[in-house]
Amino acid sequence: MDSKEPAEALTPAKLDDDKNKKFDFSGVTLRGAMALQKALGINEETFRLIPGHSLQDARAFYLYGVLDEVLKAATAMMRWEIFLQNTEEEQNEDKDLASHITRIVLKAVQDEQHLWSRKLAELLCDLILFESTNSMEHFRLFLICEYLDVYLGLQGDFQEFFACKNLNAAKSIESCLTIVKQCGKSIDLKGVWFLKDSINWNKPLKPGGLFQSSRLRYKLALQKTNPDQKLTLGISYERCYSEPSRSIHANIGGPFIETTLKNINIAFSQVAMSCILVILQVHKLAGVELLGDALLMNKVFESGTDARKIVESNYGKDLEIGDIVFAYGKDLCIVTDKKKSQYGYSSYKVRYLSPPPLPEVPEDWSPARYVHLIVPRRSLREQLFKIFTEQKLPSAAVEKLRQMPENDLLDHMASIALKAFNEGTFEHLFSKEE
Repeated sequence: MDSKEPAEALTPAKLDDDKNKKFDFSGVTLRGAMALQKALGINEETFRLIPGHSLQDARAFYLYGVLDEVLKAATAMMRWEIFLQNTEEEQNEDKDLASHITRIVLKAVQDEQHLWSRKLAELLCDLILFESTNSMEHFRLFLICEYLDVYLGLQGDFQEFFACKNLNAAKSIESCLTIVKQCGKSIDLKGVWFLKDSINWNKPLKPGGLFQSSRLRYKLALQKTNPDQKLTLGISYERCYSEPSRSIHANIGGPFIETTLKNINIAFSQVAMSCILVILQVHKLAGVELLGDALLMNKVFESGTDARKIVESNYGKDLEIGDIVFAYGKDLCIVTDKKKSQYGYSSYKVRYLSPPPLPEVPEDWSPARYVHLIVPRRSLREQLFKIFTEQKLPSAAVEKLRQMPENDLLDHMASIALKAFNEGTFEHLFSKEE
């Protein structure tokens, strides 16, 4: 599955002194988040009793709340650690892990992991976008709009389900709008990334009509991410939001992710890395010096992970029209067209040389991750010379090859590749992957 590789690759294995001992992700997360909360200058009483938009340091209030979410995720990771340890011990004892109830228990853990994966992705996207609007008034505007959105929803609920309009809720909405307009004196409300451009602040507002969609915020953030953030977020909206949502919501009859201990370990790593990247991003926005666990993790990222290599080799790989490739699994193809998205991801149109999965679809587009190079077009002639030499063909055949037009050469190489494919020449490539 797509979700496996990035999470595995991002796990900072270099931190493990003993390969049989897992890095203490939950401990690092707990210590890092709690130390950072103390550095923000917000205490529990202030956070719980005073609305954030009314504080002078609205930024600190918001970031304190973000770290609360990280701490909650860390407590979940502690439970998963115990669960995984016990389950792996049972597996080593050859107990039946394929039973119905075992599948349900594993799936319950996986659902919780996807919930945290999605929530942390939303937070990380917003934190990345706040880099360009890291002012106190932008945080105040965000917080008051959160407040306003709740009261708009409450008033709408009263009107729709109880046929009444609550005057206290109306007064709260009015007070919120006053603060929004005060923020508007120093901020262009039409150009704020978290608010819809279509809002008319002088007309009655509708519930759910304030904030930009998660999809749009994700797309904006993706263009500002570094490779580690990009892989942790999941490369595309499907993997960042849609896939986890199929676990959060009932998904009976829809596609589902295989529930295995390996996948649960991978999801664990992804949640852990999300927590760490959120903590590092909070440090950046708050201007707090990196110390302790946060400093250690930042050094790991700065020293280089495999993230950039994975993004480039899997999602931005550069193939040429005419390259002989495998598409998806074991389908032998030739590249006939290519595109690159605004996010830097490549896609290729391929024509099947081997029988296509669907006879009525002889050509198809695939993201670069599913297209694997066998013979590059630029070395076709060289490859054929090698084949002809090994087969000790007459010099006339070699000369014919030398003078062969490029398109004829391409067709010739495609037929040779197909013959080799049918004879099982490439089977060793698949056995290595498996």
